Amino acid sequence: MRHSRYVLVISVLLFVAVPAWGATWTVADSGNAATNGVNFQQAIENATFGDTIVLTAGATYFASAGFTFPNAGTGTQPITVQSSNMASCPAAGVRVDPSVHASAMPKLVAHANAPINVNVRAHHWTFVCLDVSSDAADNSYAAALVQTATNGSGFGGFPTYDELINTHDIVLDRLFVHNPEVTPSNLHPQITEIHATRGIALRGVNVAVLNSWIGSFAGYYPGTTILADTLGIYGGTPGPMTIQNNQIEAYFNNIFLVDSISIPANSGTVSSPTTTSATLTSVNGLNVGDLVALQVPAGTAGCATDYNNPICWQTAMIDTINGTNVTYHSYGGGGITTVPISGGRAQWNGAQPSNVTVSKNHLWKNPWWETMWLGNAKNYIEVKTCVNCMYTGNIFEGACCGSIGFEVAQGGSYYDSNGGAPWGTIKKNTMQNNLMLAGGSRVVIDLGGAHPSGTSFNVSNVQGSDITVMNNLWQSVTKACGNNSNIGAWIQTRGGSNVTVTHNTVRNVNTLDAVINGGSGTIDNGVNYGQTNLIVRDNIYNYGPDGFNYTGSLNGYSGAWPPTGIVEQKNVVIADGNLTNSPRQAGEMPNSFVVSSDAAVGFSNVTSADYHGLALASTSPFKGGASDGTDPGVNLAALDAALGGSGSSSGGSSSSGGGSLPAPTNLSVR
Repeated sequence: MRHSRYVLVISVLLFVAVPAWGATWTVADSGNAATNGVNFQQAIENATFGDTIVLTAGATYFASAGFTFPNAGTGTQPITVQSSNMASCPAAGVRVDPSVHASAMPKLVAHANAPINVNVRAHHWTFVCLDVSSDAADNSYAAALVQTATNGSGFGGFPTYDELINTHDIVLDRLFVHNPEVTPSNLHPQITEIHATRGIALRGVNVAVLNSWIGSFAGYYPGTTILADTLGIYGGTPGPMTIQNNQIEAYFNNIFLVDSISIPANSGTVSSPTTTSATLTSVNGLNVGDLVALQVPAGTAGCATDYNNPICWQTAMIDTINGTNVTYHSYGGGGITTVPISGGRAQWNGAQPSNVTVSKNHLWKNPWWETMWLGNAKNYIEVKTCVNCMYTGNIFEGACCGSIGFEVAQGGSYYDSNGGAPWGTIKKNTMQNNLMLAGGSRVVIDLGGAHPSGTSFNVSNVQGSDITVMNNLWQSVTKACGNNSNIGAWIQTRGGSNVTVTHNTVRNVNTLDAVINGGSGTIDNGVNYGQTNLIVRDNIYNYGPDGFNYTGSLNGYSGAWPPTGIVEQKNVVIADGNLTNSPRQAGEMPNSFVVSSDAAVGFSNVTSADYHGLALASTSPFKGGASDGTDPGVNLAALDAALGGSGSSSGGSSSSGGGSLPAPTNLSVR
């Protein structure tokens, strides 16, 4: 029950009379963190749209299970939770520097739980200048410190589709989100156990994380030697979402976009099933060619039951729809092998991360982590499912691992109820104007959409397409990267279609190929694992041992990249004597400029530690030699412009960044 806004219910709350939509609830410091927490939760319950809840800077507000932010009803003005000392907080658009700003922040603390829990259907909550962490009282840990769209009615408390789309307009701005081992005076402690393993779990519509410091997530679960599955920001369903101008530090993935576990809007109950046909109670939103998840008996061979979820799914592709009767065939590694359950569920075309913008962040991995847990870092950004998503103006720096992984089918269904979300895919994603300093390695573009049976992911997904990697600079891409010592190339491809790699400058060592096909290049479980229409043009890179390496393809060069191989044009390729190595094929790079050494490229200053030395000198023979009449390789002016405001690149020093940033364009009033 929500209390009247005109009744003072707690003595430590000071009600200040302001216009009807803008009350201020001041939760003073009682001197006791638990009492502060009770009073804060009461203020949350009393606040309504347009109100501001003010917490005392430097005071601790503790709730063992965390604080719950509910649906306040109907309204469009934000309910803001903020510090009492906003004058000492960073200005709008400026990134938090904890060593400077933490003293101006109230501290929200929970025990083995997230301090901030925004309920499903809650909307228009804004959080500004807060310190968010867990305690370290015992061997428990918090799996996340901020969660949106919590307390859903789906399996395990996850939200349904209706609950997701009605959780909206949540802003997390200028926060210090960290495990308790991290302090403002020691942001990068060399510790092996952590009491919070992940930062922010994002779900909802028009959700933003801005100007915050999020870290430093790496270490064992408390009291064990089991390395935690650490993430900075993860989730992304359904979007739009903005992740802008943050310092994000996590060892496994700094940012992880993956299909959330949710009950989709499009579903029906199955009757009269066979392995090729069924009757559904609804076919709304279902089309011929769509992938459908069908519930099959628990224990079906090859069906995973992860995350303590006993429900088992297999995948079919729709062939015909006649009323509510459908026919289908098995699709992919998670394809249908047994008769679905009569009375079981079918589901299709559900939500996935969409319209996500990741910009001007500093993504950092402490090199010390690599010395402790060699090879366990995976990516700076990992994308399992995302549609219409942009990654621009970010700096990647620190421990050696993949720069970005676009990896359909290794997570979308796997993380979504045992194969229950085959619609998950990656389409229309752009990686543009990013700077990969030492540590940022390969780009995986795995769009295959279906894993072969016998792997740990017996699931199927829609194949991905339309990926652009443009105007990025890699300062150093190495082959030896911890346990990933067999990294074969700067670009690793598998399945899907329409990938363009253009105007990048890559300092890949000569032991690393330019492009490698990671799939068989043949039909496997109904899916072609070659990557159709791969375009590589106007880049500068090393040839490596094998150039365009297709040794894993059963159908040779054209099978790895059908229909006729990579569409390559006007790259500057530094051969370093490797041009004749197997499997060099005549005609593999006929449309590019092949040179023998760095000196022949005509860099301005290739030995400089400053990446601007990788611009072409005025005397370079390749000036204006790109297919569009500009210089091949990265356009440094465009890169520098996109990086403006991306903060320090000095090894995680978390500078406050470069001035003001424009307001996110995807935050709207509903």
